[in-house]
Amino acid sequence: MADPKRTEHLAGRTLRNDFTVVNLADILFWLPVLTLDIATDDSDKLIVVPAAKQWIIQSVAVNLISTATVGNRQMRVDIRDGSANLLASVAAGAVQAASLTRDFTFAPGLVNQTAFVDDTLITSFPEGIILLPTYDVRVYDSAVIDVAADDMIVRLLVRERDDPVTT
Repeated sequence: MADPKRTEHLAGRTLRNDFTVVNLADILFWLPVLTLDIATDDSDKLIVVPAAKQWIIQSVAVNLISTATVGNRQMRVDIRDGSANLLASVAAGAVQAASLTRDFTFAPGLVNQTAFVDDTLITSFPEGIILLPTYDVRVYDSAVIDVAADDMIVRLLVRERDDPVTT
């Protein structure tokens, strides 16, 4: 029996064995998408790739406002598959102390900094990992200092396309 997910490419479109036609432009072209999580009182964020989409991460920008609770916050970004298996993990090169506001930028091709420059820290990130539907990006303080009270804003810039398997 033929695989219903198998496709044949015909002049700018895809014809599946179930005879559905998909515009190739929808699955070939990656479009920029900005995803925000601006909820306060939370330094553990989980952003999930939507159904029928694929992502390639371009950058993760994090703004962390730490409370007066003593302790050094260690920012980390994890990429996990749909079963929460860890695929990649990156830790910032410096920690953030209590009662401070700092910005962290994670992106491919950057130099890893070990100290803040003008309240910003830059960290390199793996390039080209394709995240499938239900994969997630977790941004969090791995030291778990004041998770329910620290304020963290996450801006995730991705390239997005329709998932060729589910489209």
